[in-house]
Amino acid sequence: MIIYGHLGGALAGAFPLTMKWISLNQDSFVILAIVVVLATISGLFANGAIDYYTKIYIPITQRGQKLALMGAITQVALLFGTTIGSIILTKLSFSESFIVISVCSITAAAICLLFLPEITIKNTENSNRKRHFFLAELYLYFKYPTLFSVAGCAVLVFSIGQITNTLLPALISLSLKRNSTNYAMVEVAWSIGAFCVCVFLASKIRRSVGPIMHDL
Repeated sequence: MIIYGHLGGALAGAFPLTMKWISLNQDSFVILAIVVVLATISGLFANGAIDYYTKIYIPITQRGQKLALMGAITQVALLFGTTIGSIILTKLSFSESFIVISVCSITAAAICLLFLPEITIKNTENSNRKRHFFLAELYLYFKYPTLFSVAGCAVLVFSIGQITNTLLPALISLSLKRNSTNYAMVEVAWSIGAFCVCVFLASKIRRSVGPIMHDL
């Protein structure tokens, strides 16, 4: 699933240039919307599977600290990626700039294929699998109200972030009369802040399993 997700990202990145090659003069906004949908679906496959992968291969006593370190590494990648992306936007055309996504996705798929070990998942009856898929999460939320509150807060924070990400480009472009390079610099500042938080958490989280308030 991780590899399929990255390959889907590669297809999403190649979509605008493909439309240009076959001479379909579609509106740029429509093409961008299709790319976003394809990339989002692919990201759900890759990120959801890698999250499950992480829970299996990182011991629970080290999970908090390891995840914080992974978060710091992610922010470094976002920092460089956003900076490079702003440069690419000034050098390449609309359709060509998305090829960078394809290159990164194919590279990630190759790394996963070569280095990630196999996961063996115990096979269960289809009825049990369906019942677990639809009811397990609801059962946990009702059984552990604190878990429900944590999930609710996480969804709220994510929603606020999505609203901010939606409004920020319009603010920079329409109100401040700035360009994509300025938007990239704002994203870089966000990554620097997130990197500092992740490093702080990695240095403070204990290796032993603590109470849920410690995780919060």
